[in-house]
Amino acid sequence: MHPNIAIKNLSYLPASRVLKSLPPDFPILFLGGGGDVEILAISFYEVSWRDFIGLEPTRMNSYPQQAFAFSAGYMGVVSYDQFQAEALPGRKPSRVFRVNQSLVFNKKDKKLCYVKAKDDFFKLKALGATYELPMSFFMNLIKSCNTKASQKKMGPLRPRESDESYLAKCQSAIEEIKNGRFYQINLLRYFDLDGDLTRSTAIARFERFSGPFGAYFDVGDLSLVSFSPEQFIELLPGRKIQIVSKPIKGTSPRARSAATDLRRRENLQTSVKDQCELHMIVDLMRNDLQKISFAGSVVVYERGKVNSFKNVHHLIADIRSDLLPEISIGELMRCLCPCGSITGAPKIEVMKAIFSYEQRNRGYFMGNVFYWDDGGHFNSSVLIRTLVKGQKNWEYAAGSGIVLQSKPYDEMQEIKTKCRVLTDP
Repeated sequence: MHPNIAIKNLSYLPASRVLKSLPPDFPILFLGGGGDVEILAISFYEVSWRDFIGLEPTRMNSYPQQAFAFSAGYMGVVSYDQFQAEALPGRKPSRVFRVNQSLVFNKKDKKLCYVKAKDDFFKLKALGATYELPMSFFMNLIKSCNTKASQKKMGPLRPRESDESYLAKCQSAIEEIKNGRFYQINLLRYFDLDGDLTRSTAIARFERFSGPFGAYFDVGDLSLVSFSPEQFIELLPGRKIQIVSKPIKGTSPRARSAATDLRRRENLQTSVKDQCELHMIVDLMRNDLQKISFAGSVVVYERGKVNSFKNVHHLIADIRSDLLPEISIGELMRCLCPCGSITGAPKIEVMKAIFSYEQRNRGYFMGNVFYWDDGGHFNSSVLIRTLVKGQKNWEYAAGSGIVLQSKPYDEMQEIKTKCRVLTDP
């Protein structure tokens, strides 16, 4: 048992039921979705980003590991533009929260645990009030009948630019690849969601379509719903801290017919274009990792294997290394953020090109959401397939990796596939 946490087993409830039953004014910090484990913060407060990024993972490495993915620690979101030189005024700030109590839902084993930290290892100062739900709320919820919250149909997505404009950008990017400026670029299309998105509708959509690295944050002026299937960085405590990264490139839509679905999996696995696209990013991320890893420790465990999700098949690689000592969280993120799978290669030049093509800050789109447990386990996702609440409405973004062999129309169809988490009935 981890010495800093107390665990109480509760009668199992689905996370969606708990989320739908939360008081409407209580903020949400929720990680999970399509995976086996989901985490809901029930006592937390915001801390300074500047103070947080000075902390060192190796200081936590002497703590014994706990039995499950998260107990207490930190949850946060990193803006895509956090470490980028090119940005317009008003870039989104990275945010981080100290979580002292949480609910951990194990969907596979149908177990629910209430977890409470006895102490805060780093004792960072709170920026504001602590949000907390009493245990009596959950005990009453367990006893109550299972009522369905009302849901409203979600409005359609409207692209910010025309198909013709997007296709022209794709063709321009291909010409720049031919001229040697870069090898691959990830261009986004931005969409507006008509109407508001109620919590009830967001939760229902999240429950049905979220990938294993989904996230739902609704805290004051920070609101995002991410259906992400992509892991960014994981830190595994041990004699040496191991870094794990699993970038995604290559997409194929799922099919209703089992035979067609299998054929699409096989075609993606053997696609030279998609494999090349992924191999470029694997090489980029090997380069990023070696800056903060022991020499010779960066190893590619998997160069590209098809993984299947609710709407799509993806090619996923697996890269690992051993973290150098005395590397702060800020140094780690500065070397690795944003994830190479949503920039392209070479990274610095292609990020300049992205800014010139998109003419805007990306904000939380293509940034990452993370948790850092008191046991030293750090995990994060890339914010793909994500809705973000703006000043006036909700916005969505989806993109694709453009390489020399790309066909603009096919790239546009890939983006439509990635919008299915919102457009499918």
